[in-house]
Amino acid sequence: MPTPLKIGVIAHLSGSTALGPSPNKKVLIGSVEEVIRLGADAVSVHINVGAKEESEMLHDLGLISDECDKWSMPLVAMMYPRGESISILTTHKSLLTRPELEPKRVQILLRLYILAM
Repeated sequence: MPTPLKIGVIAHLSGSTALGPSPNKKVLIGSVEEVIRLGADAVSVHINVGAKEESEMLHDLGLISDECDKWSMPLVAMMYPRGESISILTTHKSLLTRPELEPKRVQILLRLYILAM
């Protein structure tokens, strides 16, 4: 029988619903220690830049970053221009969504995956 392939698992630690009063606010729904016990290779956190709760989401990212550092766990920060204050970011949106930058993002994620192995 062939040896099973090792695939990387990135556990996403933030979430929200469209039904809540503030759907752009992502809250922590797990911990680094929990996903280590479950066998994750990396964690990700979602931040909506421009949302009125941006500072809370950045605070949570800081907490998770400290925990990742403590456990030598790779971290992916998924940051999107979304929310009430997004008009001030519209000039920078093209920098965040340019297709020619996509290969660089993939390289970064692959490096994170390789570090996690």
